[in-house]
Amino acid sequence: MCSCFQNAYTKEKISSPKGQVWLDMLIQMENVYPDDIPLRPPTSGIRFYCCKLIQSLPFEIFIYFIIFGNLIIMTLPYEGSDQIYTSILDKTSLICTIIFALEALVKIIALDPHYYFSDSWNKFDFAVVISGIVDLGIVLYGFDKLAGIFKTLQVIRLFRLVRVIR
Repeated sequence: MCSCFQNAYTKEKISSPKGQVWLDMLIQMENVYPDDIPLRPPTSGIRFYCCKLIQSLPFEIFIYFIIFGNLIIMTLPYEGSDQIYTSILDKTSLICTIIFALEALVKIIALDPHYYFSDSWNKFDFAVVISGIVDLGIVLYGFDKLAGIFKTLQVIRLFRLVRVIR
């Protein structure tokens, strides 16, 4: 971005000292990025195994499979469906939520809570997991009046697909 300012100002010579100071400041800011929090790689213990797990390709593929499966499960309910069908969908949704909660827990253990919550995608995933737990808690404990309000929380789960696309 600064290079376009620089090109514009070098074509017209900077006549004032303030303009030159401003241009110098822009050039210095061009290559400044926020500091990343360094992750201390674990050497042993449960953190080591959790870190190996979350970095493995099969784990990532499994989570993507569950995200897509959960998306399909969320599209299957329809008005007038029988009790058994709805019960199977609810239980399958519960299994997906448990898997997502376990994924978040394993990542928190592996990455350390401070590092885990420093990443925006992890914060988003954690919010989705919490909303899924709240939604399922409301549905499973029979708060039918609140269930309609909190059904919108299920829509948040769809945004996990953005994580797959990135």
